[in-house]
Amino acid sequence: MTDIAKIHDKYFKSVFSRKDVALDMLRMLNNELLNNLNLTTFQLSNASFIDEDLKESFADLVYNCQTKSNKKVQISFIYEHKSYIELYPHLQLLRYFLNVWNEDKKQNKALTTLIPVVIYHGQKHWDFRSFDSYFSTSEGDYQDFIPNFKYLLFNISDFSNQEIENFENKFLAMSSLVMKYNQRVKKIEEMIENFVNIFENIENDSNFVKTTILYLTQVNEIKREEFLLIFKKTTIKIKNRMLSVYDQLIQEGRIQGLSQGLSQGLSQGLSQGLHLAYTNVATNLKKKGYSKGQIIENLITFFELSKKEATAVVSEVMSKQV
Repeated sequence: MTDIAKIHDKYFKSVFSRKDVALDMLRMLNNELLNNLNLTTFQLSNASFIDEDLKESFADLVYNCQTKSNKKVQISFIYEHKSYIELYPHLQLLRYFLNVWNEDKKQNKALTTLIPVVIYHGQKHWDFRSFDSYFSTSEGDYQDFIPNFKYLLFNISDFSNQEIENFENKFLAMSSLVMKYNQRVKKIEEMIENFVNIFENIENDSNFVKTTILYLTQVNEIKREEFLLIFKKTTIKIKNRMLSVYDQLIQEGRIQGLSQGLSQGLSQGLSQGLHLAYTNVATNLKKKGYSKGQIIENLITFFELSKKEATAVVSEVMSKQV
């Protein structure tokens, strides 16, 4: 499994191991199915049925549950690693089913009824097709010889940013938004306003915030100064909260990529790349009509510059035509 796939795995599992997130996704996909379950029995299992061949394709989280008539079912949340559409998803799922049922057979118990929930983050629309539609002979007497089963599909890219922001469960909203934009660093700014609006509902859950920021920075390899620029439109409160978490992750050694020279550049303003970041922010604020004093104050707060450093940057920008 690639390093990036491991990062996706870790974030997916941290999100969907939350029972409220898993249940709210099920509620969105098939509320009638949920109504037939005894939700007091809905419990995360430590089981996984991913074999070596499936590991490159997806990750899974399994929940055990009982119906209201006391029948046992398993619900597997399956995160597609690939950003492109799987041509024959049923074949992968069938292999997964067989892993589950072979385990049942070893334990000499009835075969498990399995409900797969596929989570897809690619940009192309995924049209659900029934398994028999892939066969050339799928009608009449031949249907008896063709296996058929369904899966639930949560296609993140089918939702607009605003629709995601409006999800009732804000943890599901936040995770859906960042998974939608993973490895699309050039488009991350498109989701910042929605991100901030959702963030205001979850910022008190420090572990989830840390996990989300870690995921966002790892999959896009965003450096601190780039992170600052991405969040330049946010409020001071949100910006400071984000940077506090980001810097904490650096101190914990969970975000790499800030060399000693870059760290010095952040505090001393000597890095050429950082200087460009400072001047870009100052130029944008000037275009928006901010006064020299206001721009200086923003740079001090935004980049933790000294007043002298911020004044020098702003004087340079003010001397140029915009």
